[in-house]
Amino acid sequence: MRSSIAVSVIIPTYNSEKYVQKCLDSVIMQTLNNIEIIIIDNISVDNTVEVAKDILSKGKKNFEIIKNPKLGVSFSRNIGINASKGEYIYFLDSDDYLLEKEALENAYNLAKVNDLDIVHFGFNRVDEEGKIIVPYNRFYKYITSIKSGNQVLEKYLKGKVWLWTGNCIYKTNTIKNSSIFYTENCRAGEDQEFIVKALLSSKKVLSINKVYINYLSRKESLSKNALILLEAVETFERIKSYVQSQKQYSEKIISIIDTHKIPYLIMRAVIKSAFNGIDLSVVEKSLNENNKYKNYLKKTKFGFSPYYFGTYIAAKSFLFFPKFFYKSIRIFRKF
Repeated sequence: MRSSIAVSVIIPTYNSEKYVQKCLDSVIMQTLNNIEIIIIDNISVDNTVEVAKDILSKGKKNFEIIKNPKLGVSFSRNIGINASKGEYIYFLDSDDYLLEKEALENAYNLAKVNDLDIVHFGFNRVDEEGKIIVPYNRFYKYITSIKSGNQVLEKYLKGKVWLWTGNCIYKTNTIKNSSIFYTENCRAGEDQEFIVKALLSSKKVLSINKVYINYLSRKESLSKNALILLEAVETFERIKSYVQSQKQYSEKIISIIDTHKIPYLIMRAVIKSAFNGIDLSVVEKSLNENNKYKNYLKKTKFGFSPYYFGTYIAAKSFLFFPKFFYKSIRIFRKF
């Protein structure tokens, strides 16, 4: 039986009073009328729920607010998946916002015409004033013809296209029939794990060649303990196991993860630690507690794309000249 709801918009909230109005206004203004808005509130202690109720009750979109007693965005998104009734699912964080009122209608129509599992579009990283910090087009491309999820996954892992929490709609049946959920209690890379699993279950993926959402980089959300980002290595080790369990298992995908993606994640934690003023001795202690981190860095392969080349140079420089590399990053940070 066909659902009367086109898109379920899943929005986790936690003390989001300052941002939720802009986010919800961008959904309420959507020209696609048959959508449902599902807010999963994670025990907010401010007025997030009250503000959300007031905004949504004045709009014409169906909505539901669910209380989630378990801390963590992954728990909330999973509750949203289970509660969703739409043909497609869209995840939107409470401090991000859609830019065009036709965004979801265009994505849904493209999905229906082509029977797509995933529709992807661009996003810009912005500051609190809405100023663009990093435009999507600076580093990433779009999927210009229908591709399988496996084909897109390779481009994604190589950094050629970027799928992120808020720049895709997913066919609900694809997600639910494949039992794809967010890994709970995961603190780094949970969105990437979900995306990889979704791609592996998708037969048809296509982009809209346009930026439809702003991703807000909040200063207070930048963790001083950047070494938490090392936990993304464990996330991608789970991803490797998942890839290997699939019928269309690809040794090439495993190789990309081992020789580029995981080294990139390790160097991201190192560089952000330098930016945040964490002493090199603390970083080296964390890396030395488990030999696998430096072993991954040793396996980093050279490549000509900026994404590959940058990771290779950073990994090798840090391995051979850690003090010089770390000091250089701190000096660069000042400019």
